Amino acid sequence: MKKLLRLIPAISLAVAMLGLYPVAAAANVGSKDKPEVVGTIHGRGVSNMTDLVAAGLKRGTCDRVNAAANRCTVSTFSIDVKLFSDHSASGKFDCVDIVGDPLGYPGDIFGDVSSWSQNAEDGPVTLYIRDGTLVSIPGGAQFPPATGLSFTVTIQHFGGAGAGHWTLDGNQKSPFNGGPICQELLSRGQIVGKGEVFRQRDE
Repeated sequence: MKKLLRLIPAISLAVAMLGLYPVAAAANVGSKDKPEVVGTIHGRGVSNMTDLVAAGLKRGTCDRVNAAANRCTVSTFSIDVKLFSDHSASGKFDCVDIVGDPLGYPGDIFGDVSSWSQNAEDGPVTLYIRDGTLVSIPGGAQFPPATGLSFTVTIQHFGGAGAGHWTLDGNQKSPFNGGPICQELLSRGQIVGKGEVFRQRDE
């Protein structure tokens, strides 16, 4: 009994000391399992849908004549993503197919990137969006917003105009060549990959 009474103050002191440092204790426990950032992707600019261009539609600036005939091919986009070592990701993707694109294209599709993959070293990087949104834009074909969309964005080539290339793939396919619904070659802006994943691309 005397030994137990002597232990109680010691136990109380230990509990009190742990109570003073709960944040530090929790941080130390979780730090070993926390995934590290292994890469970042930042991009924004203007691109042309290559499947539409190959089908004979006008590329470049969308003038009034081509816009009225739904013969434009232009999209604007932005990508800002962190890639983690466990293949999770955080960041956002947004693409707007402008008014004047063929019917079925004009709209704003966007969402949070939740994960990523790369099938080979220095190969294309695919970003996964599991809860995306598609909304119509003023002046284009009007349709109800669609939410909870799953789609992928694959970056085939990093770089600027004439080099940067990415695609967006979901349930709908291109009516022109059967490939991903968005097949984009940059005409302005750039896509940059930095970090461990892009060791051959981050110069």
